[in-house]
Amino acid sequence: MKSAGFTGVMLDTMNKQKGSLTKVMAKTEIGQFVRQAKALKLLCGLAGSLRLQDIAELMSYEADYLGFRGALCEEYNRVGQLNKEAVLMIKQAIKNINEV
Repeated sequence: MKSAGFTGVMLDTMNKQKGSLTKVMAKTEIGQFVRQAKALKLLCGLAGSLRLQDIAELMSYEADYLGFRGALCEEYNRVGQLNKEAVLMIKQAIKNINEV
């Protein structure tokens, strides 16, 4: 366990109706969150109504995790069934960025 009492932190949005993390927070704030977590030697994740189009920007921050929920479900319904096609598309997008 880390000196903070936990091993990681996740930045998420509270009100999903306002849009994705990239819409409700400034790029500088997201970057600062990741840098601070890394400086404290914590795992860090970014989440909050993330969509396929958010991946490229968020991957540039080098967080340890990206959290998806609605984007992986049928009709973007967070409590709906998983959409296999959506899962594969997001997986491929992350893979493509990692290969660059």
